[in-house]
Amino acid sequence: MNSTGKTVLTLLLAAELVLSTALPGGPVSAEAAVLPGTPYTADGSYDVTVPHIMVNQVYGGGDADTTGGYFSHGFIELYNPTAAAVNLQGWSLQYSDPLNPGVWSKLELTGTIQPYSSYLVTDSKNNPSYQVNISGQGDQVWEDAVFYNKGMKVVLLSSSGLLTSVNPFADKPEGYVDMIGTAGNDNGSVIDGYETDYPTGKSEGTSKQKSVRRDDFRDSDNNKADLDQISFESLSPADMLVMKPHSSKDGSWGAVVPQLGVDSTPLPAAAAGKPYTATLSVYGGIAPYSLEAAGLPAGLALDGSTGVISGTPLEAGTTTVTYSVYDSSVPRLNVTGSLTLTVNEAPVLTEDRISITKLGGYSVGTTNADGGVAEIVKYNPDNGRFYLVNGSTQPATVDIVDLKDGRQPEKLASINIEALAETGGFTYGDLTSIDINTAAKRIAVSVQEEDAMAPGKILVLD
Repeated sequence: MNSTGKTVLTLLLAAELVLSTALPGGPVSAEAAVLPGTPYTADGSYDVTVPHIMVNQVYGGGDADTTGGYFSHGFIELYNPTAAAVNLQGWSLQYSDPLNPGVWSKLELTGTIQPYSSYLVTDSKNNPSYQVNISGQGDQVWEDAVFYNKGMKVVLLSSSGLLTSVNPFADKPEGYVDMIGTAGNDNGSVIDGYETDYPTGKSEGTSKQKSVRRDDFRDSDNNKADLDQISFESLSPADMLVMKPHSSKDGSWGAVVPQLGVDSTPLPAAAAGKPYTATLSVYGGIAPYSLEAAGLPAGLALDGSTGVISGTPLEAGTTTVTYSVYDSSVPRLNVTGSLTLTVNEAPVLTEDRISITKLGGYSVGTTNADGGVAEIVKYNPDNGRFYLVNGSTQPATVDIVDLKDGRQPEKLASINIEALAETGGFTYGDLTSIDINTAAKRIAVSVQEEDAMAPGKILVLD
């Protein structure tokens, strides 16, 4: 093959690679962050074994003219089997049934589905004849939708583009999370979209008295194997509590929440008078947590949301700190316990850590209880002199002092600032600041008018 042929082949392979990543069902970019609650691995590969939000149960009460359904509304129940809350903003549910073959309708989801909790979507049908009223119990109402009792297709996406394929499980469009495809309970009933196989007929399919529901939240990508038919009319009260449609109002249920606990590692010792920080480490349950503590040494406090103990203990001693922790399960889990905290005596300093020796000093020879004596000093390294504001003398002056060897500074001159300032009707009020510019060899002095609300002056001296 010549070089031109190699170039063409390279371009074709590159184009094929780009298309494979862009077409629905293509691999997800490894750089793209995997959304929480979706069945994808870190490299973006679809993997149904990754814990994810699932369509747990579907029920249809019939078309607009059907009466006598078990529930007042059709419903779609989602479930979150993970330990983290998932924000559903940007997600969608999409629906189709045999009454409108090939046509998908879409509901853009809102809100959050909590860990080990459900999210319930009800349709807009208000069945005039029913046995159980679920009106107002859902998390979201799908306006203008009526879920059919003789089969349906329901797809959960972490995206919002409208579906076009007959069976989305086959090509897994962008954001594909889960799907239930089920036929009705009439013998020979069929559905054209599902995961691997679908339930149908008297013992498997849906009717206005029966739903299909995952068996213990099982998702193997086979609707026929994963779903059980639920006949509500024959359920005992205890079974109804489990099989009924759940919403976020029911809180966590179904899956076993990990046991709540606090790390029993002893608290590190503190020292009286020294800042202290330690953390009660909570595990299990469902975050966020709420913590309380009693018996903390004086000067220490607990942050009830983070578990951080901080402050400065005032006295030495050993105390028993009792704690109580609640999680966010419904009902809330609670754990209590105690830890020992020792506060040691503050270390005694046996020697001075700073030694100060006076080398020399300079006095203007005037004192004033209100201050203003030698209060601002600027040093000029070019000539070894410093310039200070002597605002309490009469008249106020800028003193120029030779630092010499630092032991016996000597005043060289005093500049009468009042005399220099009181020109053009200006009345001296206060000498407020001084600065030097060694490059320009200038001194700048700011002077306040006697009337503090009037403009002041800046004197520039050589």
